[in-house]
Order: sequence, then structure tokens, then C-alpha cells
Amino acid sequence: MTGIRNGEELEKRLRERSGEDITACGWGTVGTRNVLIGATPSALVLEYVTITFKEKEFRRIPFEDIELIYPAKGDSSTPKLLKLNLQGALTHAITGSLLLKLPGEKLMNITFSKLPRFNANDRAPFRIVEMVQRTRPELVRAPELSGAREPFDFGGCLKRFVLLGLVLSAAAVLVTGLATGEWGSVTLTAGIALGVLFAAIFAPLSHWFRRMLTGRG
Repeated sequence: MTGIRNGEELEKRLRERSGEDITACGWGTVGTRNVLIGATPSALVLEYVTITFKEKEFRRIPFEDIELIYPAKGDSSTPKLLKLNLQGALTHAITGSLLLKLPGEKLMNITFSKLPRFNANDRAPFRIVEMVQRTRPELVRAPELSGAREPFDFGGCLKRFVLLGLVLSAAAVLVTGLATGEWGSVTLTAGIALGVLFAAIFAPLSHWFRRMLTGRG
């Protein structure tokens, strides 16, 4: 597959791949996966591609199989807590998100960044949802995030804390020992303390990181 240089080539590729008229389209990401997404008069088409535009998976989702669809400004997969800086604010300003929920599946967060020559790609979620709304307006509604988002699980968090604590403590002891050339109780205590500290930071946030990496939840 050849590369896609602009919005017209993107629309042409999706039209040829789906065999249907494409009324709106965009180039997004679901976590770390690139996806070309378009709206036809009766369905959404998603083509997952590699960085060289080789197709990995093609999926056609009829409107009747959609539970809800909704556009949002910014990156919906990143928690607000991680946007409280200048870089987060800039990223929020040049991205848009398509929230897509299918029955029995986790909420999908498809992020669209502003791209040159791609017809205001960050606005693609709004154009796609506008096309869906013309035929199935009942599908367009914001998800109740308290129910759609993965809830905090204390038991799972505790397990992750123990696992991370063991792994990070061992790594910290090794690094500290190699750096200082000492392998006594001081090195052991310092390494364990560092491992426990970082485990305490990352264990409660792991479900956020998983959502950012997978684009789901």
C-alpha cells in the first residue's frame, strides 16, 4: 500500500476499500494503533494500518450495531490530571476525539490530531458524527463516563503495587549497587525504598495508562 498524502487520497482509499460512498473521514489513533475511519450512508468503516500504511485489519460497523457515538474536543483517552500543563493544553487545542461504544465492548477513544493537507483532521469526529446523525440521530449522545470508564479496583491496585514493588525494588537495588559498587544493607534499603515509592505512584494510575495505550475504557 502506498502512503496517503492528503484528505482526498484518504477518502479515495476508504471508498475503494469499502466499496461505498464516503461522506466523511479522518485519520486517527486508537491508543498506539493508526486507524483510517470513514462514514458511509449506513455504516462506519475502520481500517487499521501500520506506519507504512499496510492494512492490518478492516472493520465495517453498521449503524444498527452502534450503541452510541459522540464527538469531543481534545484527547478523551488522557485523564484531565495529565493535561494540566502547557503541552497538555496545546495538545488539547489541536486534537479531537470520537467516542464510540459497541454492545459488549469497552468505550473506544479514537483521537484525531490536526494534520497538514488533511481537511482539519482534528474536526473529523464532528463531521463523522454529523453524517451519522442525519440517519440515526438517536445514536448521538454523550456516554455516562462513570459507567463507561473502567472503575478503580482496590484489589487489583494492591496486586499491581506488590508486583511493581518487587520488580522495581530489584531493579533499583541492582542499579544502585552497580552505580556505587556497594552491595550492603544501605544499598538494599535504598533500592527497596525507591521500588516501593515508584510502585505506590504507578499502581493507582495503571488503569489510566492502559486506557491511553489501548484507547479503550
